[in-house]
Amino acid sequence: MAIKAGTLASWSGSMAERMQQAFALEWAAVRNVPLPNANSLDMKILFSAIAQGIVRHLDDQQTSFDIVNGDSDERINLIVDVNGLRPPLNTDNP
Repeated sequence: MAIKAGTLASWSGSMAERMQQAFALEWAAVRNVPLPNANSLDMKILFSAIAQGIVRHLDDQQTSFDIVNGDSDERINLIVDVNGLRPPLNTDNP
């Protein structure tokens, strides 16, 4: 199973959805009130962008990961799938 960053069109079960949930929980724990507008469009855009940036970074750095099952010395592959993410902005032409 690949890491799913999430977009507004593909939200359910994504990293972005989990970030939004964690933010709402942390907000309530620290401020002692529920997060206002917890499902706002702006918040979904923010967490989608952050999650997509994380997934792109992980994809760029796949060779930096060496995950080993300590019990068997079995190597575990990291699979990062950037399909479905928005294409990067062309920063050469602002």
